Amino acid sequence: MLQFCKKCKHHSFLGVKYCPKCLAELSWAPASGRAELFSFTRVYQKSHPGFAADIPYLVAVGRTPEGPLLALRLVNTEQARVGDALEVHFISNGDDEPTPVFRLASG
Repeated sequence: MLQFCKKCKHHSFLGVKYCPKCLAELSWAPASGRAELFSFTRVYQKSHPGFAADIPYLVAVGRTPEGPLLALRLVNTEQARVGDALEVHFISNGDDEPTPVFRLASG
């Protein structure tokens, strides 16, 4: 889900009540679940015990077709390159809520 302005058609992911372009009230709209890889880094440092088993892992920024840039986690991709097409997948961490992660888009 992304925030969407019905007045000016701007998508946002800022977690604010009003559109940063025209100041109209924002609503929520379904997102495409796709992104283009904008930037990424491979993390080797244990910053949180929950990620210790995953080191090294990829943290990235992706640009959605709707426009916003998102911080995201890349999985199952050793050959990532800036500009690659990505798609969202959901994984279970044993919690009630699935965790969104991104992989290289298939096909």
